[in-house]
Amino acid sequence: WDVHYNLAHTLSRLGEHVEALHHLRRATAINSAPEVLNELMLQQRNVGLFEEATDTAVKLLAREDTPLHFKTNAMKTLYYAGEWELFWRFFEKIQTEETLELAVMVCLESAQFEKAHHLYDCLKTPSALIASLMEQASDALNWNPAHEVNIEPFVRRLMMEGPPPQMRQRLSHLLEGRIPETVYHHPWKIGKLLHEIYSPVPSFSCAYRNTTKLFFALSGGGEALAFGRTIYRIYQRSLARVGFSLEAFADDVIEELKDLSWKTAVALARMVEEKDVDPEEASESEIKDFTQLTTGLLTLIASEWNEEVKDANLREAFKEVKKWSTLTGKSFSRNS
Repeated sequence: WDVHYNLAHTLSRLGEHVEALHHLRRATAINSAPEVLNELMLQQRNVGLFEEATDTAVKLLAREDTPLHFKTNAMKTLYYAGEWELFWRFFEKIQTEETLELAVMVCLESAQFEKAHHLYDCLKTPSALIASLMEQASDALNWNPAHEVNIEPFVRRLMMEGPPPQMRQRLSHLLEGRIPETVYHHPWKIGKLLHEIYSPVPSFSCAYRNTTKLFFALSGGGEALAFGRTIYRIYQRSLARVGFSLEAFADDVIEELKDLSWKTAVALARMVEEKDVDPEEASESEIKDFTQLTTGLLTLIASEWNEEVKDANLREAFKEVKKWSTLTGKSFSRNS
């Protein structure tokens, strides 16, 4: 089992998530210890298999020998999957700072504002994001908790957009109900994809599900998943009105990006460390992969770029992201 387990870890960092999932399934068939189940659950979540991830989370939470940090991961999975009933069933036994914050989020997303305030008062050191959301909660949060993207009709619409041959093949496999084995590495119709996910304004857990499902469906690769996760974290910061600092943002996301695409995580870390932020160069670049799209978008946001952007995918992604500052009445700020 350990060969499959270790290989899965390596494959996931290389962005080969379908293969990583296959190996983790083999590992758990041999050894269903909590550490193996935890990795399987995280991988299921990373590729948008939220029903499977929920089943694995429940197994972890029901076991007496599951370490607390694995149970916390399982509670996060129930939150991201939108499984509120299961979340509350296990919450009483697992009240850490992290699960308390998740509970506050569940209350906010289900419009239980009084309960959210009660749980918030139990937090010792609330995060800036939670604190900012709670300041807004009295006015009700401007989001749509039921915005679940239906992938099939969206894929059918994309088929009418003249996709490149490899993308057309991938879309055909999706319509046949198959998970494509090959990865499509090139950004395509990113503006339409982001508009589908983030309009109207989804709640955070809903945005996480839709982002993960669609980026995995249309690419299957770790770089695309890392770009999607980056977009999601920008969305959170924007709607919570906590401001944007490239350095602080990188500190928050690099560790989770490593498990999706080591290449993207390293590129972001290098960009921050070397202060390699040139918006003119980014705006004139031809985007060839999702890592370049990620760093290019963050460069434009960090510099509050207001000029033309040559590449269509980068231009449309930046356009969609800037809409979020319109929703909050606040532009991206360099003050975190």
